[in-house]
Amino acid sequence: MKKKLTSGEWLGIGLTIFYAILTFIVALGMDESHTAMNKNNLFYGLAELFNMPRLPSYAGLWILLIFVLVFIIVFSILVVVLRRYFIKREEKTYSFKAICFYILAFALSFGFGIGFGILFQLGDKGIDVTLRDETIVHYGGIENLDDTFGFVFGALLLALILYVLVGAFVWAIIGLINYCLKRKPKSINDLDEEESEKEKEEKRKEEEEKADLANSFSDVNTPLNGATNAGFIAGAAQGNGILSKELGPKEVVFKNLVAIDNQNLGFSSLSDSEDISLKDLINRLQGYLATKEHLYYDKKELAQFIAGLNASKFIILEGISGTGKSSLPRYFAKFIGEEAYFEAIQVTYKEKTDLLGFYNELTGKYNETPFLENLYRASYETGKMNLVVLDEMNISRVEYYFADFLSVMEFPESERRISLTLLPDDYDAPENLEKGELILTPNTYFIGTANKDDSTFTITDKVIDRAIVIDFENTQKELDFDEEFEPISLSYEKLKSLFVDAEDAYKFKPSDRKKFLSLLDFMASELDITIGNRIIRQLDKMVPIYLAMEINYEECVDNLFASKILRKLESRYDSSLRSGLLKLNKLLDELYGKESFLTSRKIINKYLRRSI
Repeated sequence: MKKKLTSGEWLGIGLTIFYAILTFIVALGMDESHTAMNKNNLFYGLAELFNMPRLPSYAGLWILLIFVLVFIIVFSILVVVLRRYFIKREEKTYSFKAICFYILAFALSFGFGIGFGILFQLGDKGIDVTLRDETIVHYGGIENLDDTFGFVFGALLLALILYVLVGAFVWAIIGLINYCLKRKPKSINDLDEEESEKEKEEKRKEEEEKADLANSFSDVNTPLNGATNAGFIAGAAQGNGILSKELGPKEVVFKNLVAIDNQNLGFSSLSDSEDISLKDLINRLQGYLATKEHLYYDKKELAQFIAGLNASKFIILEGISGTGKSSLPRYFAKFIGEEAYFEAIQVTYKEKTDLLGFYNELTGKYNETPFLENLYRASYETGKMNLVVLDEMNISRVEYYFADFLSVMEFPESERRISLTLLPDDYDAPENLEKGELILTPNTYFIGTANKDDSTFTITDKVIDRAIVIDFENTQKELDFDEEFEPISLSYEKLKSLFVDAEDAYKFKPSDRKKFLSLLDFMASELDITIGNRIIRQLDKMVPIYLAMEINYEECVDNLFASKILRKLESRYDSSLRSGLLKLNKLLDELYGKESFLTSRKIINKYLRRSI
């Protein structure tokens, strides 16, 4: 979550302040004493038209009004604070719980404003006013509190009417201007968007044209990796007509990447804490999260996460909101002395340029994104763990914007490169941007958080097969520890050595492999679900880590079976599914025992209830 207020939040607070100022001006016009405005002013006339109370000016009246206006502003700030609170906890900002909090904030704010205003009325004696018939009327004080409130709420209502009229007039003017310019007016929710869908579509078409043009020149031999290229072709031969202007120096084109080059970043490995084992690592991590951050993760979830780091560079944390998906990578990084990078995925993300940026021919510069800069910096700091969190990754289709990354993750570590743009062979590029390709170093891990609701897209099998999926289904239960746990220093090289030692000491036994393969054969023959060898390779990487942490390795087998194989039945509702699932339960009893595969059996029972 961003620390700075968004433009929408600033706009909301600003409009509230504008309303408070407008209300104060209206009240000055409604003042029967006419100390600030003459009797013929607009606001006095409107108050007469609507038969609203008009009182002469006295101290208690204005104190009550000021308190009410101040606490209206306070309420708007509280709404922003509460909204960011719910976003941080991965909860919906418009849920029933959130609405209750907003109502409570309004009641407290307005209650305090009214309460303090009444307190000042107690000490105000008011004023005596002589009317035209020479009768004397007293205003103010506690005995005329109803008149005072009538005046204040009348001013608030009249200001609200004017506020809406002014807003409608301004919006109409904006709409007219945009209509004349043949552009649709933006709503408040669009103010934070940098580009409209139309602009993105035009940019995509432009990039495709450049990529097609690149393929027509055989002297430019940089591959496109099968994806839409966001870059440019810079003069393989001068005067070839490909670009209307010559490519500038790297200090201009890649300003931020060159700045990283100049920082003289080295291997930059951390000074590791005392010698630590994988068993110590998971125990201390669980204790630290509970005692320092008040986050209570089951050891099974932490084991999946740590072992998953050895099996894949891509981990998906999936589940309902508020179960700690985003918090786990954030505070794991903090625990080992690092800081995770968060990329908030947007609905508009359609291609890799949304993450990595693109070359702008008009400015002659590459639009460098913070995501790109993080990956480029990691190519220097190869001794550090680089956790890149794709927050709410399935709010857009993952296989659209992340396709290139999914492909190169299957390559050997030395060949994991992402094509940013086409560069001529003789171009003096940034140090770690060889021929326009970005290096994905082994110390970089992608952690995706995915919500399960109607506002998100289903994550496809192509993505699931390449990742380790951890399902967060339950709320956290508080854990008690007798001691405090402090963060440690853990470099990527140290963690990698712990993984290598565990793989040398423990193996996924051939007998266990045979049992699991028989399970896969059953799924193929009875339920028509087939899967490649990738899951076996992942088990070979994860089971030794479980054994080194002294955790039942069958939980690892159970989790992979549930998250990668059983989830393929999610869209099937035919009645024939029931008999196959009953046979699957019996097979699990025979292979692993009746008390085994608890996660998988929970899913199987859910499907059985659905097929009745």
